[in-house]
Amino acid sequence: MMDQPYISFVVVARNDNHGEDFLSRMDAFVRNIIVLSEKCHLPCELIVVEWNPPGDRPRLREALSWPDIRREFIRIRIVEVPGEVHQKLPNPRKLQLFEFVGKNVGLRHARAEYILTTNSDTLFNEDLVKFLASQRLHRGHFYRIDRRDVKMPLPVATVENQLRYCQENVIQVYGYFWSRYDRKIGVKLRRCRQMRALAAYTLARIRMFPAVPLHCNAAGDFLLMHRDHWDAMQGFPELETQGTSQHIDSLAVHMAEVGGLRQIILKSPMKLYHQDHSRPEPDRPMSAAVRDAMEEVRKTGCLPRAHVRNITWGLGRESLAQSSL
Repeated sequence: MMDQPYISFVVVARNDNHGEDFLSRMDAFVRNIIVLSEKCHLPCELIVVEWNPPGDRPRLREALSWPDIRREFIRIRIVEVPGEVHQKLPNPRKLQLFEFVGKNVGLRHARAEYILTTNSDTLFNEDLVKFLASQRLHRGHFYRIDRRDVKMPLPVATVENQLRYCQENVIQVYGYFWSRYDRKIGVKLRRCRQMRALAAYTLARIRMFPAVPLHCNAAGDFLLMHRDHWDAMQGFPELETQGTSQHIDSLAVHMAEVGGLRQIILKSPMKLYHQDHSRPEPDRPMSAAVRDAMEEVRKTGCLPRAHVRNITWGLGRESLAQSSL
């Protein structure tokens, strides 16, 4: 029986069919986390922040197929951010889900020593969960990993067989400085478009942070550090209220670095998979607010001033309902 979780997995979601077939992708994620945490004896909790739930759809608690297995090592909590709270924030009509404000909500509610922010369509392989279960993480570090996109649809199968499928059907890898594409499965036109976007992104990184070799590629899918470091950073910059969410995760990686943390990149055989899906406007650039914050971090070597003054980060003044599964 678990007394205290070692890892908190934090995700943000809503039942709006984002990227198509959303519930199937999140079902696979939930089953992956639950089954492997029990198999590897990882004391953990899964915190799902349900942001601005659509009024015409079931809540995630009812919509998802939660595995009916004995849970000795994992606890699950759902924290709801209701529509009326969403409407209080700037920019509520442009974005129906504030991903990084929501992740900050999860950070505030997390109880574990280490907190990993990820997304609801990722899949962890067994080697990665075994590493987390070994409890060899260290304060003063933040942890990153490459993201491997997998050709969809994912087969209806056991977690073990789904991971075997993932290993054999990777279509692209979001690596340290660039993305690699599988020539047999990847689509040429899509590959060219994304390569152009990645080249522009890489040049922007070099201009802003020429001497800092940080792994910012797809950082929103895996960013792990001690809870005290998350508190010192006050989570992610909540800049979605001033534009879009693009590159806020990259900004957080740079903030961790200027905060004195050492980057650790987890290597194979540890792998993080992502269930590929359609994305609206995938090549959107960072907003002016994120760009200005990046420039401030580059020039000063400190956290953005507006960010550290945000004492209500993660909806700290809101009383949010939560339930356990």
